[in-house]
Amino acid sequence: MATESRIEFQFHDCLGKGGFGEVYLATVKKAGLTRQMAVKVLKEGLDDQDDAVMRLRDEGRILGMLNHPAILGATDMCRIQGRIALVMEYVEGMDLTKACRPDRLMPQKCVLQAMGEIADALHAAWSTVSPETGNPLRLIHRDVKPENMRLTIHGQVKLLDFGIARSQEMSRQAKTKLGELPFTPGYAAPECFRRGEQGAESDVYALGSSMYRLLVGERLFEDMDVGEQFATAAMDDVYNPWVIERLAKVHAEDPRTMALLHRMLSYEKADRPTAKDVADRCEEIAGDMVGPTLQKWVRGIQFPAIKPIKDAALAGKTLFEDPPQAQKSPGRGGTAPPSRQKAEATMNLATPSPAPHRPGPLPAKPPEFPASNIPKGRSITPISSPVAAAPTPKPATPRKSASPSLPPQPASSSASMAFAGVGLLVVLGLGVLLVVVGVVLIALVVYG
Repeated sequence: MATESRIEFQFHDCLGKGGFGEVYLATVKKAGLTRQMAVKVLKEGLDDQDDAVMRLRDEGRILGMLNHPAILGATDMCRIQGRIALVMEYVEGMDLTKACRPDRLMPQKCVLQAMGEIADALHAAWSTVSPETGNPLRLIHRDVKPENMRLTIHGQVKLLDFGIARSQEMSRQAKTKLGELPFTPGYAAPECFRRGEQGAESDVYALGSSMYRLLVGERLFEDMDVGEQFATAAMDDVYNPWVIERLAKVHAEDPRTMALLHRMLSYEKADRPTAKDVADRCEEIAGDMVGPTLQKWVRGIQFPAIKPIKDAALAGKTLFEDPPQAQKSPGRGGTAPPSRQKAEATMNLATPSPAPHRPGPLPAKPPEFPASNIPKGRSITPISSPVAAAPTPKPATPRKSASPSLPPQPASSSASMAFAGVGLLVVLGLGVLLVVVGVVLIALVVYG
């Protein structure tokens, strides 16, 4: 593939770094267009089956399906020097935790506008039609919190990090490991602790917890560890008076704000409003309140300067995406097979991925080796299959005899004769027993 036809990345500052990779601000040139983008690049040496790789693929697929002004956009997934990368919209601004300090709270009208936009994004994630199945995605975010909400310099709000989002209409490559919590303590609904249940109502609860933090300047479960949160969520007669006590710290300018927040933090999920209801209610309340809009308020605040991460591996470099024939399986030395090159090398996220293959039923008799050792793309041949079955021995040719012989008896006839013989012996035995019993009775009668 010619260099001109591949995506060019001019990496600038490293915006963030974690255990599995970095996020860079980069100038991206593709198909004659040049844009400032955020590029999440995983570290070297990760295997295809590593959770970080599968989670990034899941996030890329999800972001490619969603189209909403309050959801971070993604354009491409590719490899750069063998490292898998997700190309996303760059959002200049700050996350909403910067507006959660008691001495630096957002105006309540702005809080309602921001929460209304996030609620509308959650509704879009729930109701967007899947290009794979044609059904609504019914997508739940599972990690709604101020850390995953970005306020832009233009007064917009973006919902970030769909890495652990879940939908029944798409299969996830990454799985929640044993011992991991698929939610963030402090924002988890009571049913998440009690029964491990998660749904759209859980996202609404987490949004309510985020709204509480923006209005008060402290977390709903402030100074409570996971065990204490679990104990509070275990019974409604403990939770309900506790949450009323916490809500007393909210000094709402409009009583409707308090009523909405109380519903969002309801113990029973059936009592909570839907994300669409929250979006509509926030818009209605904010529209009746005085004060600056979110767009006007951000023009009067000072956004924190970017603090680039030092010694980042790709900072200052100009690189191209790897050509398909050069792409290698992460952490392995060999070249990826052509099917994987085509599927993984460059993925336009606007194009839906094919529905995952679902294997057929297992054979009636399990194989002699663990199913986990079966290579991908291989299937187990059932024992009853002509391929796996042992060759049927040829019937023995009957030996010719000079004297005439009876025709061979079928197996069923032999079995019948055997059962008849056993039955005759049983009858004779019973007869002998009756005779003995009769003799004994006669003797008793005669000899008194």
